[in-house]
Amino acid sequence: MSKNARHITKQPTMEADEFRDILKRMHWTYPVAAEELGISASSIAGYGCGTARIPMPVAKLLRSWLPNESGSFKLSIRTGNAAFEDDNKSTEIARILRELANRIEHYGHTDGKIYDVNGNHVGDFLLAPPPADEPESDGDESDD
Repeated sequence: MSKNARHITKQPTMEADEFRDILKRMHWTYPVAAEELGISASSIAGYGCGTARIPMPVAKLLRSWLPNESGSFKLSIRTGNAAFEDDNKSTEIARILRELANRIEHYGHTDGKIYDVNGNHVGDFLLAPPPADEPESDGDESDD
């Protein structure tokens, strides 16, 4: 391996501060991040304190979940617990989406945690507006 290649592979793909900031913005604890990413909790803790190098695929995935320049809505719901069992998955997802729509429309929430019918934290959402210099579109692109 060339000296330059060794230098590149040793460079961190994401600093621990950025990693922690993304988890904070996603409202994720280390255990939630471990579950979402399918990585051990000890690895997540290592990334967060800077003692472990964050792999490029993990860095890319985390960055992809952040709002982009044109605004976005990110939603994550984990369906692996009792509230989603026994053919209740579609009913519980629909209930969560109705509740989330109410929180956004009537209370102005733009981010937060999502809870199942039993009160368990099962997901997160993030509504990011477009940048200030980009006008919001009403979806009607036609010139009447």
